Amino acid sequence: MERATPALKAKALRAAAGTRPLWLPVTGSSMATTVLSGDEVLIEQASRPRIAEVWAYVGSSGEIVVHRYVWNRGGGALLIGDATDVADDLVPLDQLVGRVASRRSATTESHVGRLSGLFPVARWSWSAAVRRVRRHFH
Repeated sequence: MERATPALKAKALRAAAGTRPLWLPVTGSSMATTVLSGDEVLIEQASRPRIAEVWAYVGSSGEIVVHRYVWNRGGGALLIGDATDVADDLVPLDQLVGRVASRRSATTESHVGRLSGLFPVARWSWSAAVRRVRRHFH
């Protein structure tokens, strides 16, 4: 059986998010303290990412990644985890799944919005971002 490409997997997840609440489990620490390992995130359909929103995408190996959107560049989205200093590889727009609207743990549920991302995006200053992107792609 042929393995689904990241773009096809993202398309299927976008369709699912459009018909019912789509909660996805989270592992890892790259989004601490916004989203913690063991949480689940609610994915909503959205037409395009806006700066500082948290988005889910399907990575090149088929894994689902939840990171914060920084900007578009050359038809790809640049995203970064709140607890990291290194941006992800550019993500083709057809691999974006949707905006993360909420997170829930065993005891709490809370909204995930752009305001929660202002500090991480500001911390990752634009000049530093340009240096890192240039170094990454050259």
